[in-house]
Amino acid sequence: MSTPNSHDKDDDEEVGSPNYWVEQFEGTPGSVVVPPYIRFLQGLLLLRRAVVVLRSAQYSGAMGHPELSEAIMDFEDDRVANQVEVSYETYFAGQLLINLISEVEHFFGSAISAALRLHPNKMGKQSFQLSEIISAGSTDELIDHAANIFLNKLMYEKPLDYAKKFSDILSIDYDSLVDLWIPFVELKARRDIGIHNNWVVNDIYNRKLFEAKIKCNESVGSRLRPDFSYLTKADHICLDLVEGIIELLSEKWMPDPEKAE
Repeated sequence: MSTPNSHDKDDDEEVGSPNYWVEQFEGTPGSVVVPPYIRFLQGLLLLRRAVVVLRSAQYSGAMGHPELSEAIMDFEDDRVANQVEVSYETYFAGQLLINLISEVEHFFGSAISAALRLHPNKMGKQSFQLSEIISAGSTDELIDHAANIFLNKLMYEKPLDYAKKFSDILSIDYDSLVDLWIPFVELKARRDIGIHNNWVVNDIYNRKLFEAKIKCNESVGSRLRPDFSYLTKADHICLDLVEGIIELLSEKWMPDPEKAE
């Protein structure tokens, strides 16, 4: 699989590169997926560079750089930081993890929109208010709205049910997706407790992991802030998942040259 830093000006047509998928999906519903895919890769590249900068500052501070050492010490000695048990590293790793999962979910929404454009009947009995229909500039806007509604409903599904319904609406093989999906379940569950419970493990976190058959050794009430090592692992899990979905969609939506002859 390609990685965000494997693409340069000389490999525009390399299989798996963003430009490759732009060309392959051109004129198909899959073209809707490509811009968010590229946005995801760009965001991942920036995340990696941000981690390098943050780790460099952390190292320089530890080695005695006066300004950085003082700034990091002031951050970690702050009364609020101590109350919520956050360090320089876990604070920035947590914020970057939240952003990373949001980018993956944005990609999910675009994939669902593409599938609904190809198969509008999969939208089911979706109701729109008259004001929404009037304000929509096009049918595509209504489809995007329906995709967001569908994605929001998925948020409340059990993790593997989420993956199954997501696979069904995209018409991709669930069995090919699930192995990539399961590691993402823990990332998303941790992001959720970060946003809603200040990174403190609760019953919902443990239940989501149990439903996905993930072993969990964390007790309710313990704090589970990510660090830079965890963020690096999350980076690779998300990249594998998004690129795996792109490849599965290509099998469904890219024209087959042999059938076209």
